[in-house]
Amino acid sequence: MQALTHADASPASRWMPTLLATLLVMLCFTVVLLSFSRPDYRRFAQVAEGLGAGFGRAGALGAEPVPLGNAVVARSFAPAGEPVPVDSPWRGSGQLPPLVMPPVAAPAVPEAPPPALVDPVKSGVNALIAGTRAEAGRLAGRFGPGIARGEIEIEARGRSAVLRVLEKGSFAAGSPTLTPAMQSQLAELGALLAAEPGEFLLRSYHAGATPGAPSDWFLSAARAAAVAEALQARAPVIAERLTVLAYGATRPPADARVRTGRVNRIDIVITRTLTPELRVALDALRNHTPQSAATFEALLDPQATEVP
Repeated sequence: MQALTHADASPASRWMPTLLATLLVMLCFTVVLLSFSRPDYRRFAQVAEGLGAGFGRAGALGAEPVPLGNAVVARSFAPAGEPVPVDSPWRGSGQLPPLVMPPVAAPAVPEAPPPALVDPVKSGVNALIAGTRAEAGRLAGRFGPGIARGEIEIEARGRSAVLRVLEKGSFAAGSPTLTPAMQSQLAELGALLAAEPGEFLLRSYHAGATPGAPSDWFLSAARAAAVAEALQARAPVIAERLTVLAYGATRPPADARVRTGRVNRIDIVITRTLTPELRVALDALRNHTPQSAATFEALLDPQATEVP
């Protein structure tokens, strides 16, 4: 059977695809128009009633009209006010009701403590800090040659004076033994500290070529013990107020520029105790205004910023 070519096709078969495409476009256009239209349910009901009366019907089919506006919400959630009736259209204005925020009270400004509470604390704190600076000055005068050679550092921080013994000139490299000159100076320091009130903290640090090696802990603890024994040589009573800690290589200096020269060191922290009068005044101020008491406590015990 010979295939039918386009030239042999009938004229009807040529325009049929065009007709079908036109009808499809018209159908899509009708659907778009219907999507934007709003049906008149009352007229639809009248036509339905007329058709029913003219042709008859077996039974009535109950159908409710599609709800409009906020009547959809009204049936389920019952909003405040009268809802829009189902059979009447409703369109919003597009403006939201004004938002009413509850008034927010301003944060209460803490009451300034009376001078009767602040003055005793202020005078006591200033006296402790002045005494600490004077103590640091006496230490600097006693260890002047060691400070000049870079073997010792003196620092006043709040109510604590720190005497920092560096490895240079105090210990032989890799050895826990103090040099005779440093041992004699520490014995004199221990005799002086025993006559002064306060608590003493001895912190030892050491880092070798391999950080975290057991030798770091051993050498750190051995040097701390050597300094503690030197301080107690002429004043054994100081042991009751002395605390010794060995940190090994776990706390290097914060400043990388001085890391090499200060990582192996021993800090002797001399902390002056609070007088009974200052302790009572601080407690009274803390009960009235904790922020003010915290400010004075930060002056007495500031955080270390360079060497932990």
